[in-house]
Amino acid sequence: MNDNKDNHADDDPEDQSEVYQRVYDDPDRPRTTVRLPSLWLMVARPGLTVQWISAAVEGWIWSRLWLRMLPGLPFLAAAVWLVMLLIETPGDLIDQVNRLRALTQQPESEQQPALHELRLRALSGLLPDDHTPLLALARFHEAQGRFDEAVQLMQTLAEWGELGIPEARMWLVEDTLSANPHQHCSDEELERHLRLVLRVLPTNVEAHAFLSALLLKRGELLLAERSLQTAADLAPRYYVPLIRLQRSLGRQEVGVETIRQAIVKVAAALARRPDDVETRISLARLHVLTNDFAAAESVLAAGRQLSDSAMLQRATGEVHTAHAQFLLRAGTLNRDEAAGLIITALKLDALNITAVETADRLARLEAWFPPDLIAGVAEQWRAAFSRLPDRFDVRLALCRILELNNEPEASLELLKPLLDRQPELNSKAVELLMKAGQVDAARTAAEKSLQALRSESTVPTARRTAAECLLVLRDFAAVRQLLQPEGGGLPADREEQLLFGIACLQEFDALSGRPRKAGPAADYWIPDFSRLSPEQPQQLIELLKQAGAIESVRMDAADRLARVSLLDHPAAETAAQLILQLRARESHSAEILNQLGAHAILHERYAKAREWLEQGSLLAGGKNPAILNNLSLAILRGKLDNPQRALLLINEALELLPNNPELLSTRGEIHVALKLWNNAREDLELSLATRGGRPKVHRLLEATFRGLLDEAQAENHRRAAEELEQADKAANGS
Repeated sequence: MNDNKDNHADDDPEDQSEVYQRVYDDPDRPRTTVRLPSLWLMVARPGLTVQWISAAVEGWIWSRLWLRMLPGLPFLAAAVWLVMLLIETPGDLIDQVNRLRALTQQPESEQQPALHELRLRALSGLLPDDHTPLLALARFHEAQGRFDEAVQLMQTLAEWGELGIPEARMWLVEDTLSANPHQHCSDEELERHLRLVLRVLPTNVEAHAFLSALLLKRGELLLAERSLQTAADLAPRYYVPLIRLQRSLGRQEVGVETIRQAIVKVAAALARRPDDVETRISLARLHVLTNDFAAAESVLAAGRQLSDSAMLQRATGEVHTAHAQFLLRAGTLNRDEAAGLIITALKLDALNITAVETADRLARLEAWFPPDLIAGVAEQWRAAFSRLPDRFDVRLALCRILELNNEPEASLELLKPLLDRQPELNSKAVELLMKAGQVDAARTAAEKSLQALRSESTVPTARRTAAECLLVLRDFAAVRQLLQPEGGGLPADREEQLLFGIACLQEFDALSGRPRKAGPAADYWIPDFSRLSPEQPQQLIELLKQAGAIESVRMDAADRLARVSLLDHPAAETAAQLILQLRARESHSAEILNQLGAHAILHERYAKAREWLEQGSLLAGGKNPAILNNLSLAILRGKLDNPQRALLLINEALELLPNNPELLSTRGEIHVALKLWNNAREDLELSLATRGGRPKVHRLLEATFRGLLDEAQAENHRRAAEELEQADKAANGS
């Protein structure tokens, strides 16, 4: 029976391969359905079951339409890859993120901008809930100068999540408040940004400080003070603006002791971080508030030894400028010392607006400034004006510096658009017209100011402007007549008092022939009353008496009276009596005695100088270095005592004011007299290194090197002294 079955199989008319071929040729042909054998057969005949499974698999494979399945293979592969990714990716993703983050933090990554940006964007895509990559990308755009993209990203980050990213909000605030903003936020938007920053970071010092500035601008002074107080508690460097605000609010408790307490706190913060430039500058400014300029300069000098940054240079210039203003407030007698400080300030920071304004004021008092310095400063201000042509303060500063640079016509052209906005500048216009040689036009402009005064007689600025115009025209009598009240006496307004006093002093100078420029000629000058009419000396003394009644120019009046007191003229006794009266009225009478002594030394009246200076030192408790310096010179040059006494006095002065160049030169002179050549050389060279340009020091060094038998060095200093002496003569028209 089995044979028949085998034969039947052999006689099968259709070859199996042909069946498969027809399946491919006719894909719609019905396919064979495979059914599982019964369970009992699979158990009873396992070998048969294995054969069946093998045949079923073979039949299934050869009966499939593989060509139709090919397009689906990529999707099948993707599905398999995703399954594998779900199983294995978490560890790989973390590794990839860490690798990218490490790459972006490498300095050389930014040297390939396109690749660095791609890495940051990839990192942002892998971490969609992390703002850090986007913030880094925004700062990278900023560094590359792509500000539009930086602004867009920062605005996105500012609204990230519920409260936004504080760094982005602060960036937008700082950019808006910068000199050249790349976007603009209204005051309301700025306040919203800052308050949201403080909700996230309540200890953000800059946010408190910016918020205080906004509130101050809006006139909410108490709220501004509260914000600034918080900023100062967090960062002591903010005590400076806080104290200034409290002073403007009239806080009675803000005195010297309060400032000293702030100095202690800021100094402690600086001791913890000596490289913190902002804290160092704040400490210097606090010292300036107490008029301790030496301490302020010392703090900044220590910082400049660590790193002479532009910020520290500008701050040092600010201190010199504040010192110069302080000296001018004490009296115009300090003109030359103030001018020296302003010269130093402009060398450190040519774009110091306050220094330029003070230089202009000093120039009106006939102070001298080096032409090459002013020319360089003018060039820098021209460049600044080309960048910021709409800035009022920049235009006015350039106007002032061009006048100092002997360019009155160019200065006047810059000034004209400002006159309608600030009529008080008319006096400056009159001055420029006079310097340009347009005398008639200057008088016409001055007359316009006088006409404006007649129509606005109750406006103080109109009267002051008219007085300044008359002062420029050197009509001193008209100035006094304009400002003096009808019943006589002094003007009530302090600024008018100053103008009245300057008019008195300048009229005295004009009549007595006092040199108008700084220099040796002005230092050694004493009036010559012999060429005056009999009544004129008394008129001059009366002018000085009126000026001496005004606190702001009292020291200047004392200076001129001291010179008159040295004359062999009847007016000398009157001048001496007036000096005694000024001493009684002046709280700093020791300073007046120092002036008297200094003038007496200049004119070699050493006994008289010692008498005045001994009194001044007694009043000052032996703690005034300037008086000690002059007293030691009077003793040394007048041979009024043992030179060792002079050395003792100057050493006491140097303990009060270490390394001061003037005091060092005096001690050097004493050492020269004592023939202590090495000591003299040490003092004089240190003095010259600190403050050069003084012929006297070179002359002393010449004598010192001759004493040391070094003729070559002696000749070098002799030539240097002669060059400086000739330069002084040329600068002062001698």
